[in-house]
Amino acid sequence: MAALLIIFFFCYQPILRGTAGYLAPSEEGKAEVVILEGVQVVSEGGVATGIELIFNRQAARLIVVIHRTPRKEEPFALPLNYAQLVKKELEARGLKKDQFLMITVPVIHPITLNEAKLVLAELEQLKVQSAILLSEGFHTRRSIGVYRQEGAKFRMHIIPRPYYISYQLNNWWLITDGVRAFVTEYLKLGYYLLRGYLSIKSAF
Repeated sequence: MAALLIIFFFCYQPILRGTAGYLAPSEEGKAEVVILEGVQVVSEGGVATGIELIFNRQAARLIVVIHRTPRKEEPFALPLNYAQLVKKELEARGLKKDQFLMITVPVIHPITLNEAKLVLAELEQLKVQSAILLSEGFHTRRSIGVYRQEGAKFRMHIIPRPYYISYQLNNWWLITDGVRAFVTEYLKLGYYLLRGYLSIKSAF
């Protein structure tokens, strides 16, 4: 027992990074578009990462997905023209109108799976065959799982690329948001597997 404790003491950081690394897979590669996974209010970090990929010619177009919730559930004082404001800000950041596309999707349970279905169906209409998927931190594993699962129907290649806001992969266990996200995403991943929303093959 003492030996195990000693080993864990000296190796706990690599173990924690490795365990969390499964939740946040990252792959290199270029694609036709970058998909900034859906949220109600897009984050500065996510947008900045997407724009950087466009400027670095990792992709030609940024797809910004926005969740459309019932009006009564929206954050107070959120402008009705929020999507238009996002478009103007993207142009102000240097993107041309043909370098980004806004896709608004309704919030329907299971949210991540239904988002993937709607977004990829629209991209298939645009003849998109490859995409980089930007997801926040530990949400990446579940996101890339359902996006690849649905993308396979269109023979679409999807590359996972996590971005981090309140924690990093090398210190998540020291940050409350990191611990919360780690536990929550493992639970949600298990839920998706148990309910059949995500196949075991797609989860790995």
